Amino acid sequence: MEPLYFGPRGRLFGLRSEAQAPPRRTAVLICHSWGVEYMRSYRALYLLAQQLAARGFETLRFDYSGTGDSADAADGITLDQWIEDIRCAARELRELSGADRVCLLGLRLGGLLATRAVADGLRADTIALWDAPDSGREWIDELRALDRLHYARKNRYLPSRLRLESLPGEMLGIPWPQALDDAVAPLTPRAPPGIARVLRLRSADVAAPKFDGEPIRLPDPGHWTDVTWLTRPWIPANTQRAMVESLAERLP
Repeated sequence: MEPLYFGPRGRLFGLRSEAQAPPRRTAVLICHSWGVEYMRSYRALYLLAQQLAARGFETLRFDYSGTGDSADAADGITLDQWIEDIRCAARELRELSGADRVCLLGLRLGGLLATRAVADGLRADTIALWDAPDSGREWIDELRALDRLHYARKNRYLPSRLRLESLPGEMLGIPWPQALDDAVAPLTPRAPPGIARVLRLRSADVAAPKFDGEPIRLPDPGHWTDVTWLTRPWIPANTQRAMVESLAERLP
């Protein structure tokens, strides 16, 4: 695994996993989710990248502007900047790998962002949507419901004068500006014409999505709406193996 900074002025931080088997024609760009979902799934996506590399897929994971180890303030981020980050990461991956095909693998919000990037002109041969919600509004509503449950659990045994409340412009303690909320809400995972393949990767406890694509059922649950999993690490080992096998069967 190779850490690197790339993009304009080296603003974006990424982690490259080089192919450990004969390189494939397809490289995989992994698009994280956001906030608590980013933190919960971080190690799972690291392990997934390593397993994909073992099957010959060059992979790149990266942090969007204003998140993780990438530059810019969290309260100044925009949807357009995140889409440009994906385009920049895809260019970097093509240059590093020499691959002539790219698969965008997006988890949750990352799936919506990847689809939007393709709709805006990014060339990709496959979009793999892992537990992508049917809209940005659905995803936001799920996180806001978790936010309310989280604070309700914290306040169960506190006197009223010590009650804790979520601050305006935050979701689960992380800045989420209203302008970003408004921009993300209309996003959908419906891919534009011209994409060779859309894969719908669905965890065991996630309802069937409404958008089109080749369905791939995964064996482990995602626990995305379970408040008891909010701060617990999520490493779905069986799902990782099933996903790697599915991608290795389908992508050159």
